[in-house]
Amino acid sequence: EQMSNLFMRVYSVIIGKREFKGHDFNIEFDVPFNDGKEENIAEIKIFNLSDETISTLKTNTSVVLNAGYTGNVGGILTGIVKYVETVWEGVDKVTTIEVIDSNDGWLNADLKRTYKPGTTAREILQNLLPLTGLAVGAFELPVNQVYPSGKTVKGKVKNSIAVIAKDCKAK
Repeated sequence: EQMSNLFMRVYSVIIGKREFKGHDFNIEFDVPFNDGKEENIAEIKIFNLSDETISTLKTNTSVVLNAGYTGNVGGILTGIVKYVETVWEGVDKVTTIEVIDSNDGWLNADLKRTYKPGTTAREILQNLLPLTGLAVGAFELPVNQVYPSGKTVKGKVKNSIAVIAKDCKAK
């Protein structure tokens, strides 16, 4: 590859509330993509983490892997931690995190929820976003829509989130 492409490469792993950026950590990842019925298991290796950091990596914690090039970075994996193992390989301490891809689950999950009068869009999104399996940081809404008569959301989780976002003039 051209050196300029390598220089512009950007990647990060968010596990729970902790973000590991490629320029701070040596990270390797293998993310299989298939359309089969069996769940996809990705493998992320992070080198030379402290014992304290390793102890925070727990089963069922949300994981987001972002990768791309400067100015064009996207999420290539959202899932949950299935297994964590740390071993020494020569002078390196290698922590391997197996991640179950959760995209399929949230894309196709159906729900029906009713919210009381006066509920805001932010409150609804804070309730719905954890269902996606995504690690969500702070989010800004151009308009925090208030639903004076309450709000019922039903159907696919992703569609419900899109409807609320549209009400708030958000993308």
